[in-house]
Amino acid sequence: MINFVSGIIAFVAGLIVAIFPAESIKVVVILLGIAATIKGLYDLIKVRVLTEDSFFRRTVIIRSLGSIIIGLLAVFLPIAMFNTVQAIFRIMLYILAIYLILAAGAEIYMIMKLDEAEIPSAPFRAEAIGSILIAIFLFILPANVGVIIVRVMGIAVAVCSALYSLYAWRHRITVIEPDSVRDDVVSTSDTEDTSSQDNQETVN
Repeated sequence: MINFVSGIIAFVAGLIVAIFPAESIKVVVILLGIAATIKGLYDLIKVRVLTEDSFFRRTVIIRSLGSIIIGLLAVFLPIAMFNTVQAIFRIMLYILAIYLILAAGAEIYMIMKLDEAEIPSAPFRAEAIGSILIAIFLFILPANVGVIIVRVMGIAVAVCSALYSLYAWRHRITVIEPDSVRDDVVSTSDTEDTSSQDNQETVN
C-alpha cells in the first residue's frame, strides 16, 4: 500500500514538473521529502518484520532511519529557507538523488534475503528500479537542459509513477500477524477436539 502512495506522490511531482518546469524544484523537493518520510516509517514498522533474518532487519532499520532523516530535511529545509537562493534546493535534489541510489542498493540486498526466505519480492524489485530512475531524473533536473526537455521528463516520470502505483497495488504484500495465526490454529484445534468428542459420543 505504501508503494502505491509513494507512486501517487511521484506522479504528482512529475505533473508539477511538466506544467511548471521553471518553478518546480522547490515543490519536487518537498513532495519527495514527504514520500521518503512516509516510506521510512512504513518500512520500519511493517517491512522490518517480514523475516527473522538479523541482517535483513538491520538493513531495513538503517535504510528507514536514513529515509526519515533525509525526508524531514527535504520537507523542512525548503520551507525554512523558501526565499533563499535556488542553490539550496539544487543541493537538496542531489542529496535526494544520492539517497535514492543508496536505497536502491539496500533494496537489492533486501530482495536477496526475501528470496532466501521465499517471501514475494516483486514490489521491492519495482521500487529499486523506480528509485534509480527517479535519481537519474533528479540529477538532470537542476541542469539547464531546457524547458521542453524538463517537461518531457516530467511527463515520463508521471507516466512511470502511475504504472508503478498500479503495479504496486496489484502486487501488494499482505503481512499476516503472528497473533492472528495463533488464534486460527487454536480455533482449528478446538473445532477438531469438539468434532472428535461428538464422534465418540455418537459411537457410544
